[in-house]
Amino acid sequence: PYDGIILEGEFASIDTLNNNNRIYTEDNYIGFIEILKKQIHSPKGVYGELEHPKGYATDSNNLSHKILDIWYDREKKKVFGIIMLLNTPKGQIAQEVIKSGGQLAVSARGGGSEIKNGDGSITAVLKLLITFDIVYHPGFGSSIVEYTKLNENHNFEEAKINKKGKVSLCIYEP
Repeated sequence: PYDGIILEGEFASIDTLNNNNRIYTEDNYIGFIEILKKQIHSPKGVYGELEHPKGYATDSNNLSHKILDIWYDREKKKVFGIIMLLNTPKGQIAQEVIKSGGQLAVSARGGGSEIKNGDGSITAVLKLLITFDIVYHPGFGSSIVEYTKLNENHNFEEAKINKKGKVSLCIYEP
């Protein structure tokens, strides 16, 4: 029970070239999603910040949201998730973006190495996935999601599917 706005949508595309000229492979990325999912459902939880910090550590003074769930759809080769905006200073900024009709996007915060491919693209080899942050310029253009307010019964099955087959952003305001 918490008075926050809940957002749901696409977090990442697998085996797809992203805006940073990187490709994340299924065999590497999905194991880290499963590890993060266990942390999300632990008593401590997983939180993120508004924009990526300079380092890997999450600063509790900059928290904007809590990740409620994350999952991988093998058929679509996409990672989806649910976040809740917090009533912190950074979370309130994110809430105002939504209330003004703007869009939010998410981006993974992690580390690893890169393999340069012959076509100029880069295969990212993830070695650490810390969280997903709210960002203005995401690595995956498809992680910019549309939103719709849910009706008063807060039934998440009423989330709309847009014309491109993406799950729309779901907002829950108690």
